[in-house]
Amino acid sequence: MLFLSYCFTRPFTCCARFFLTTFYCSKMSKDYLATNLLIETLTLNLASYEPGPKTIDTFTLDQIEKLMKKLEQFLATCKLVPIEEDESHRDKIMMCFYQQPDTVRCRHCSESFTEYVAATQHVQIHDHGKEQNPEHKAIPDDEPNVAPASNRETVQIENRPNGNSATNGETPQKQRELVPSLDVLKKRCLAKQNFKYSKSLKKFLKKNIDIVIDMALAEGDEIKSASENKTMVEQLVECLKPHYPAVKCYPFGSRIVGTGCATSDLDIFVDLQEVYYGRNDKPGVESITESILKVEKILRNTKQWTIDEIILNCRVPLLRVISHEFGIQCDLTFSNGLAHRNSLLLEYMFDLQPTSRMLVCYLKQWSRERSLNGYTISLMVIFLFQLMDCLPSVASLQLDPKNDLIIDGWNAGFATPSLEELDIKLELAEMKDLADKFFQLYSFRSFYTSWFTLETQIISPFHGPSWGCPLLKKHFGSPNYSKVPATMERLKRYLLEHKHDTSSKYQFAYDRLLVVQDPFELCHNVAKALPAEVAIRIVHSFELSAKLLYAESNKQL
Repeated sequence: MLFLSYCFTRPFTCCARFFLTTFYCSKMSKDYLATNLLIETLTLNLASYEPGPKTIDTFTLDQIEKLMKKLEQFLATCKLVPIEEDESHRDKIMMCFYQQPDTVRCRHCSESFTEYVAATQHVQIHDHGKEQNPEHKAIPDDEPNVAPASNRETVQIENRPNGNSATNGETPQKQRELVPSLDVLKKRCLAKQNFKYSKSLKKFLKKNIDIVIDMALAEGDEIKSASENKTMVEQLVECLKPHYPAVKCYPFGSRIVGTGCATSDLDIFVDLQEVYYGRNDKPGVESITESILKVEKILRNTKQWTIDEIILNCRVPLLRVISHEFGIQCDLTFSNGLAHRNSLLLEYMFDLQPTSRMLVCYLKQWSRERSLNGYTISLMVIFLFQLMDCLPSVASLQLDPKNDLIIDGWNAGFATPSLEELDIKLELAEMKDLADKFFQLYSFRSFYTSWFTLETQIISPFHGPSWGCPLLKKHFGSPNYSKVPATMERLKRYLLEHKHDTSSKYQFAYDRLLVVQDPFELCHNVAKALPAEVAIRIVHSFELSAKLLYAESNKQL
């Protein structure tokens, strides 16, 4: 190895700036875009090195010298002319297409690597494969995302129950193979799959989006302001007060934040013994199971309520009851006030940007057959708006300790500044554009892939996009969580405290395809219950929806 204090970055930065801002052929070359992207990628790659002297081997030095010589020859034949196209249009194109500055991809199987040693080991795997199979052929360059046949699967997206199983002796229309194992800490962790539009998806996306949203908003507003919400809470308090004099009930969920529909249940946190701020280290408080069983017995003997179900074996145990007067299902929880605080946060965000609530209402209609619940959709929409610089991160709303509100160790407090105080403009984009951005953002091939990819990053309304410092899934696999951001100190302490706990209840499920982090209870991935095959189907539905929306928009032009 040669030790050189070589100043490579400056010449290449100058070249990159030259191409990106001033170079324009009199007749646009078909390679013009690729040239600009390659130079930008090289610039970013060189800029990622630590400042100061570096070691470089003779092979790399030879490659760089060849490149600089080729650049000199190329520039000698170029004529400098003014840029004729619109600058904003050019910048949009540069943002739309990208090449990773820190990733290389195998020509044979499209596997990606960021480290030289791993790439070397991968080459050896292919060499071994050729010995076993002399007819092994490289995948053509025009199919960069095709995986080995052993890892492919074909899945038909159909209008069918989530279980995807045949009932009553019926034979499924499509036989689905086992889903390949995923490495969700790496980019391009999924094999290429052949998903098709379902009839229901096509039918929904062909509807007038503004009409769909107007109807959903009207229903959401009606449900939110319905007097029965307040009446049911009052009836519940009335039934429980003789047995629990300090009882308070806090409604939350879609009926409260304005994204509910006529069939939505009413979620209520029942605070029997002043445990809104948590049960930890509070003496004399009965267990959640005890509370559920006692309340079930109390309500069973009343005329206002019918007991529907007791659910104890889940993350948040609950008692499901039905109001006799209104026929509305109510899910009663007894843990703490975090869920209520979540709804207050959603209300605040929706009030700041009303189009965010409109988009949630639309996506809930889209998701009726796709297993994605309203709370998860709401957090994903908020993250999209944060990416658009239209909403603040929750971390930024918690900078002032005066706003802290600690519930079982988690900070559920937040400031409520106005858009003017945040220096954020009201987002007034058309809903079809916002829906397209949502589907694009959470697709595998996205306009936003250079900034965010759900394959390796976490959807975190708490952290926000944090340009240049994305929240990566692999951060939570680092020794003693050393790479977890400083803003998540509470989460880091929690993870260290429960490092040796075997129960999944105490683990942060970061090793999934979809990781949507709760904005307050940071150890909770609200999408962790989705099976891998369902998550894959949902994400590919995003991709198909983006394509179909684009096609429908072109038809209307």
